[in-house]
Amino acid sequence: MLARLIRFLVCLPILVILIGFILLNRGDMDLVISPFHDLITLPIMSVGVVFFGIGFLAGLILLWLDYGEVRKTSRDLKKQVKTLEKQLAASREAHPQEDKP
Repeated sequence: MLARLIRFLVCLPILVILIGFILLNRGDMDLVISPFHDLITLPIMSVGVVFFGIGFLAGLILLWLDYGEVRKTSRDLKKQVKTLEKQLAASREAHPQEDKP
């Protein structure tokens, strides 16, 4: 529950800034992709939102790559827990008298 509240408190200002950017930048801009093509006229807000989205996706990818080692460690620990649980169950089956007081 606390994680949702923190996520909301972090995302709300970003959303307000993005909406403010969209509402305040309604003009057009000329975009030149290469010197051999014609100018492309686009609204400033669309260019800003596209670059914001590209930055967001790049951040997600970098974060996912950065936490790869953490995910691998977690998988390894889960495998180790399953192995130890199987060994414990086998030990209890082999020695049923020792478990009971």
